[in-house]
Formats: sequence, structure tokens, C-alpha cells
Amino acid sequence: MASNESNVAVKHLGGKLSKHFIFKLNADGKVEDGNKVYCIHCNKQLAFRGSNTSLTYHLQHKHPLKYQHVVNSDRQKSSPVQPISNFMSQSNKPVSAKVSADLKIAIAQWIASSGRPTAIVDDDGLQTVLRIALQNQTYNLPSRRTIDAVIGQMYNEKLTQHKKAIESIHSIALTTDFWTSNNNESYCGITGHWIDFDWKLTSVALGCLLVDERHTAENVAGFYKEFAATWNISDKICCIITDNARNMVAAIGQTDFSHIPCIAHCLQLSILAGLKAADSSPLVAKCRHLVGHFKHSSANTSELKSSHSSVSSSKDVMFHKLQQDVATRWNSTYIMLARLLEVKDAVMQYHMDHPKNYSGPKLTESDWDKMAKYTSVLGSLADATEYVGGEQYATCSAVLPLLAFLRRLLRINDDDPGYIGRFKTATLNDFSNRIEGIDALTMLQMAVALDPRYKKLTCLRREKREEVWTTLSNAFRAFHDRRQPAGCPTGLEESNDGTKVKVVPVPKKQKLTLLLSDSESQSSADKSDAEHSAQAELMRYQVEDPIPETEDPLLWWKLNSHRFPGLSRFVQTILCVPATSVPCERLFSSSGYIVNKMRSSLLPENVNTLISVCKALDPSQDAKLVSGTVVCLLELVQCL
Repeated sequence: MASNESNVAVKHLGGKLSKHFIFKLNADGKVEDGNKVYCIHCNKQLAFRGSNTSLTYHLQHKHPLKYQHVVNSDRQKSSPVQPISNFMSQSNKPVSAKVSADLKIAIAQWIASSGRPTAIVDDDGLQTVLRIALQNQTYNLPSRRTIDAVIGQMYNEKLTQHKKAIESIHSIALTTDFWTSNNNESYCGITGHWIDFDWKLTSVALGCLLVDERHTAENVAGFYKEFAATWNISDKICCIITDNARNMVAAIGQTDFSHIPCIAHCLQLSILAGLKAADSSPLVAKCRHLVGHFKHSSANTSELKSSHSSVSSSKDVMFHKLQQDVATRWNSTYIMLARLLEVKDAVMQYHMDHPKNYSGPKLTESDWDKMAKYTSVLGSLADATEYVGGEQYATCSAVLPLLAFLRRLLRINDDDPGYIGRFKTATLNDFSNRIEGIDALTMLQMAVALDPRYKKLTCLRREKREEVWTTLSNAFRAFHDRRQPAGCPTGLEESNDGTKVKVVPVPKKQKLTLLLSDSESQSSADKSDAEHSAQAELMRYQVEDPIPETEDPLLWWKLNSHRFPGLSRFVQTILCVPATSVPCERLFSSSGYIVNKMRSSLLPENVNTLISVCKALDPSQDAKLVSGTVVCLLELVQCL
């Protein structure tokens, strides 16, 4: 306890700021208000909630010399920094060839997977770190040319693996889009998707290739045909997924490939149309101005954090940074509104504590209510977008059930205010126009029927369900006939895993019997038996009970492939199709890190190599379903 110059009893704040802030004591010697402290240097009253953040900020900006004393005292208390030479070993024994080779490969993988420039091997700091780790002063980093050669070798190995895998499959789906780099070069990204024989959904980058020509429908169509011929997949491409750009739709129409529009692109454009029709621009503009006030000033953000700490009932409540919405970034408007709602109390407290800091339009209570209404709808739409954009689980079979879910979600309720009703109506109408006729796409209808979760086809009208099973039966019969043609003149036939096996020669006595028999009728009978067997498989599958919505359909087919040997192979050609072109968008996200302003002179062939290797080494490929996916699945369960 101490007294200041006015003979008022005070108590110094504990910790490193004890010489700068005090509490005032009452006549009984107790602290008058534990939530108020006073600066010794300017006698200003400050709020205190157990955190020194706002106090340190005050000291730093109002009394910089005093703040520097606090910083210097912290540095003196910390342990002195030891020179790097203290950690260096005096061993001059050369690093073994195996260790050197392992490090070379590890460095190349690190550079390729993280999108770093190969010039990083010239960094003296990195070499010093590795010498300390190896306890050897003689180790030298590999040269840039060596790393380039290792990355090129990795690309060739991955390319050979992909080509060998594609040779063994019967169907592949592609996603594609165009991207312009920082040096104004146009690239076409193409990703391939298929289901392997272990029922794993595989997604690989087939290329990110330079395109010099104009993106007319004729040029794009010729590019895709040439690409398919180069990879020898012209007869294996079951579908190509692109956005709804007119040149892309027209280009696919000039080829023999099937086309599915990107559902996520359509949905996000429809959301923007719905927000415009609901006249949400004034509200969104207010939110943008408020978020920009905090995003453009670290001092304002620090004060908002202090306000958040003061109004939070628990210290464990985390403060999430505010996010500004971007017109081209999906769900960014929803994220901006949701983040603001999280810190609503802190924003209102900030306005009370600092009334002169913010001169823009303030959010009224009515605005906050509108934001809550909008986010309740936009949140489900964001979950739907996130779900259909996945790469590690089947998504094409969920498109039609998702459309049924969206139609129910965007149905106007009695308690919806007028602006929500206008938003729902405009979003649904715009979305319906963009995907007009998508319910009739044979690929999506068969995918729903072949997904054991949705096989009851409750997302379709009753009169369409039998038609879908008829279409599926015809397509399965055609697939079965292609895989088991009449006669085997080459002496080879296809096994269950897609490989060719040699047919055992027929003994001479049996050959004589075959010659005396009616070979034409026997062949017809064999064909009829094969068709009957295929249809029997489909009928047995049709009467099976559906599995729960949260189960993995690919795992179900893996466990039941022995019961449906022919149908399971046909399923692999359907469920491999992604519902969106998001995989290609993710490829361009990696491209942006690789072809940046510091590396704008990369040759196109090196861009393709680095992007392909980066995609192949991406650790997120093993990621499980995100929480948003689970939420959307549960919503679909309730809907269906």
C-alpha cells in the first residue's frame, strides 16, 4: 500500500506494469473498484478486466519512453542469446552419402509441396540450421540445378504412376477451367477423378498447360480433344465438369463428352442475385464500412479486443478476426455477417467507450436482427456449397437430393419477413433457371439410384422413378456387353480387377463336341444368360434396404462388391464424377502461391511440373470430412 501526491491511498498493479498503474483504496484500505486502474504518469482512468493489453497499448502510445523501459526490463530478465557458434560441433567428418541423399529428396519435397522457390537452397541461414541439426560444419546444401532435377524426376514418377493407374480403369471424370497468372499468361487446369480397385476416390492434377490461343469454343474444344488423345482417355471420359461460361458450355457441346455444370458456381451466383433482389445493399455496405474500420487500423482492432474481453462472461471465449467480404469469394458475405454477430456486444461496447473513433453509419438493432435472419439461411447454403465441393467422397449422387433440400430450405414460411421472402424467391428462381434441365441429366439420375443412401429416389417425382431404373438398366446392359463381347479371338478376357488373363485352351475332344453343336444358338444362349445375370444383379440391388445418410456409399460398395460383381464395376464409372469444378479451383489456388510476383519468369513447363508435384504431395489429400459437410449431411437427412 502507498500514497500518491494527493495523499490518496493507492495500491500498485502487480506484474511488469506495477510502476505505472495503481488502484485507489477506500477508507477501509480496500480497492474501491477492481475494474478501474489509474495511470501514474497522466492520472487517466482505464478499464481493467485482468488483461494488460489495453494498459500496454496506453503506455506504448501515450508514454513511449516508459514503455521502452518495460520492454528493456523484459529483455534483461530473459536468458541471454547465445552465439550460433556455441551450438556448432567441431566434427569435420563428411556427411554420409545416404544422409545427404535423404536430405536432398526431403528438401525437394518441401520446396515442391510448399510452393517455395528453389533459390532458397542458396540461403546461408538454412545451411546454418542444417549444419547445427547435423552437428557437422562440412555439410553443404544441394545446388538449385540439383533440386530442379530431383523435382523433375518426382514429376516423371508421378506422371508414370498416373498413366499406369488410368490404363487400368474404365472411366474417368475431368474438371477444368482457365486461369491467368501474374505475368498475364493463360493456363488451362485439368484434374482427373476416378475410383480405384480399392474403392478409393482418387483426385489428381493431370496438367496446368499454357494456352496461347483465344478461348473461343472451337479452340477450347480442339484443346480438350488433343489433351484426351495425348492421355489416351478419349473413350474413358465419362463427364467433364466446368463453370457456366458460354464458351466452356459451347466447347464441350462440340465434343463427344458429357457435360455437367458446376453446382457450386450456380448456387453462389444465385445467392448474389437473391441478396440484390432483397435490397440488402445498404445493410451490407454498413457492415463493410464497419469491418474496414477495424481491418485498416491495428489500434481499433486492439480496442475492439479489449471491449470483447470486458463484455465476455468467460475469459475462454475466443475473439475471431472480422472478415471483409469479396465479390468473387464464395460465402464471404455470410462469413462477414456471422463474424460481426459473434462480436455484437463488443462492437456496441466499443461505440460506447470510443464514441468519436467511428464516424461511419452505425448498425441499428433492426440491422442486427436482419443480419441474424440472413445468416440463418446463408449458413445452410454455405454448408451445401462446402459439401458438394469435396474431393474425397462421392458428391455427384448428392446433387439431386441437394436440389430437393434447397427447394425446401428456400420455401417461404409464414414467419419470414418480407426481405427474407424476396431473398428466398429470387435465389430459388435464379438457381432454377441456371440449372434448368439438370434433373434430366442421365448421369446424375443414375448416380442417385446407385448411391445406397438415396436409392429410393425420394428426391424425384414418383412418375420419374421407374423411368430412371429403366434408363439405368439399359446403360448397365450396354456396359456389360462392352466388357464381355461375344467371342475372344485374342485369347484374352477381362478379370474382376480389370486386367487381362489368358484363356485356357479347350481340349480336342471338347472342341469336336463344340463343332457338332449349334454354335450360333449356343452363343445366343450364353449372351442371354449373361444379360439375365446382369439384370438379376440390378434387381437384387434395387430391393436392398437403403443405408443411413451418414454412411459412406463407396465403403458399402467395397464390402458388397462380391455380391454385385458386374454392377459394382459399373458404379465405379458413375460415382467418380464430382459435382463441381472446385478441384480445379483448388489447383489454381496452389498456382497462385507458385507463380507469384517473385517468380513471374517461370517457364510454362516448369509451372506445370511444380503444380502437378505440389498437388501430388498435398497433405490435405488425406483429410476427412469437414464439420460443414457433416452439418449438411444432417440437413439432408431431415429433408429426405
